[in-house]
Amino acid sequence: MTWTSADQLLVSASAKGKYSDPHTARLYTVDVKTDSVKAFRGLAGAEPSADPASGQVAYVRFTKLDGGSSRNNHAPLYRDSLKLLDLDKGGAGRTLASAQYRLFADQRAFSQPRLAPGAQWVLAGETGSDVRITYTLYDTSDIATPWLSVFAPALQAAAWAPHGGKVAFGGVAASSDALSDACVYVDDVTSGALTRTPAGVLSGASAGMITGVAWSDDGRLVADTLDSGTGTSNQHVLLMRGEDLSTVKDLGQGRLSVWVP
Repeated sequence: MTWTSADQLLVSASAKGKYSDPHTARLYTVDVKTDSVKAFRGLAGAEPSADPASGQVAYVRFTKLDGGSSRNNHAPLYRDSLKLLDLDKGGAGRTLASAQYRLFADQRAFSQPRLAPGAQWVLAGETGSDVRITYTLYDTSDIATPWLSVFAPALQAAAWAPHGGKVAFGGVAASSDALSDACVYVDDVTSGALTRTPAGVLSGASAGMITGVAWSDDGRLVADTLDSGTGTSNQHVLLMRGEDLSTVKDLGQGRLSVWVP
């Protein structure tokens, strides 16, 4: 779900079934003052991400092209589209990128898109049935070529700085034991500089995997982490200065961190 104004949410949900399925999800508006829920333009879509200041919304739309056959174990053929729409205009918006594939396993071409403040950039992930993520950064004014692509054997976790210009995402450092050496990348879209926490810094502070990141207004970062190397799963929150990713403070056990203005 995502806020489109101070009193309205845009959410994706499956109209039928016990569990939410992005392939069958539709978009709805929720007025938090009146509790009213309405279909949004009759659109199918999942995982919306809005920039209320510009009135732009990124989301994912799935189109089922066929149901498959016995030759391919009845794996359906889908077109996966990354869309950008304008709240002040009608329609489904324009397609920034698309991919077509048979759904043999849990596969996503544009998982959990994150629209930057100002709506110039959107970060999305390509995921599979295993624990891996390829982050791709798109310039919404140029739909031809992705600006950045980073692969990591890790969970998906990303967030834009409140004033735009920088995006943080979780991954792993290139080390001999990469699966347990978590790190946080920061990409500065203005300069093109890509930095990350040094190898071993986060794993030395109870981090085996990054599960979430969040920015403060003054440029600090927190990262939700998961450490399961001792046989039990411990979740910690780590604090970093945005300009000095080598300095980390363990705030203790917790998860789902947010900054309160």
